[in-house]
Amino acid sequence: MCCQAFVERIRQELKEPRFVDEVIVERWVGHPPRPRAGDLPLGGSLINSGVNNADLVSMPVAMASFVADTFGSLYPLFAPTIGGLGAFIAGSNTISNMMLSQFQFEVANALGVSGATMVALQAVGAAAGNMVAIHNVVAASATVGLLGQEGRTLRMTILPTMYYLVAAGILGLLAVYPA
Repeated sequence: MCCQAFVERIRQELKEPRFVDEVIVERWVGHPPRPRAGDLPLGGSLINSGVNNADLVSMPVAMASFVADTFGSLYPLFAPTIGGLGAFIAGSNTISNMMLSQFQFEVANALGVSGATMVALQAVGAAAGNMVAIHNVVAASATVGLLGQEGRTLRMTILPTMYYLVAAGILGLLAVYPA
């Protein structure tokens, strides 16, 4: 249904159906999104930062000890938000999980709670953050014919994203520290 509406819109714009296929190819293939070249090196540097001659701890371990000391037992409430921010910044659930899972696991170790639960909260938060990742909003807007209205789409999706993150954080806090 969505594709038919897209084709009909192009036909209306052109008034000549014989060129519809060319316009579709131009819109969908002619301007492919640029790869996010910085994502993988950033993830790699986080993951491999512990491999050094100075015997320094890796960045995720250093950040985890600071966060565990700062937030203490309240941290599981914020774990999904970290995952969501990672997905928003990186533009990908997968890249967020790749970059931040070790951090979440190390926070769990420092707090003496389940690492699996904390990494699960990371993944849930990253999925929520994926809803507002800029390139996903642009791709979704282009797919449904709402180019130029990405700001409106973001404003509409930010509240469900925040709700998702807060609900996941509360459930995570209850899962890590049952009453």
